[in-house]
Amino acid sequence: MNTVVIFVLSLLLAVLGYAYWALQNDYNMLHEQLQTTTNYQQHLQDQLDYSARERMVLEAQLGGLESRMLTADGKLSGLSADVASARQRIGAAAAPVGSSTETVSSRTVSPASLALFSSETLSRSLAEGAGLAYDDFLDQLELHGSHRVRIRDALIDARARQYAALPDLMAGALASQEAAAIFGPKTRSATLKELLSEEQLRRLDEFNSRLRHEALSLLYNDKLTAAGPALGSPAAETVLRTLLAELSSAANNHGSLLGADGSVLHAVADRNLAFDRARNALEDDLNHTQLGRLDRFIAGEKAAWDVILDLVPGEQGQMSLRNMRVPVADLPL
Repeated sequence: MNTVVIFVLSLLLAVLGYAYWALQNDYNMLHEQLQTTTNYQQHLQDQLDYSARERMVLEAQLGGLESRMLTADGKLSGLSADVASARQRIGAAAAPVGSSTETVSSRTVSPASLALFSSETLSRSLAEGAGLAYDDFLDQLELHGSHRVRIRDALIDARARQYAALPDLMAGALASQEAAAIFGPKTRSATLKELLSEEQLRRLDEFNSRLRHEALSLLYNDKLTAAGPALGSPAAETVLRTLLAELSSAANNHGSLLGADGSVLHAVADRNLAFDRARNALEDDLNHTQLGRLDRFIAGEKAAWDVILDLVPGEQGQMSLRNMRVPVADLPL
């Protein structure tokens, strides 16, 4: 009897041992398959991120080529103004000592150039290039994969709509509310309410503000450099700092393309007041010659409206400004 019990127990232990070994073996196999699947999924995710970045770079290059075509017309339209300016400078150089003539000229954009923005292909390509500026922001949020792609695409779609609507805005064909919905300072963050948290949206608004400030800095740094030695360093640094403070202020709607009511003309009026405040603030910091040059500089700036389109990262990481200059007389009433 004891022998039978021992035999049965031994057989039962053997069966249990085999079952445990089989289960352990199956578990190891499933674990290896899971690990392989996870690694493969991560590899695919990395490939997706890389492909998305490559696509953005290639489309940005395409946008750059098409934007050159866009600016070609503007350059041709500004040629006569350049020739006239050169003639005036020659005349000034030949004038008697003691007299002075100074002309502030600007390159304008013709209606034909604005019409090119109506091209869906061009608008999309330009927006793709501008979208590269948000890669650092998306990296800061540690967004990856399909979620990152959806956010980037939403940003690009919003910018493409702005490019496509720009001819109507400049022609006065948009109502103030419609213009504010498309070109308002928080339009880009408003399009991402379903994709980002409140904290992420707040950080996006801050990032957009930094981009606008950097764009203004690039624009007016170049302008002051071209203004001549009268506003050279260190005066130019003081002027630039004061101008940026006023142009980026809440009173100027933070440098937005539109005024607080959605009007371009009100934005121009607010900008002119910002120039006046900056001039008053600089009165004690500049000498008589510098103030005279600043007054002429501001007068030239008030005669036109600089439409800041985008900051676009270059191949070496440098930022370049995409903008156009429209005479105030050509803006819609």
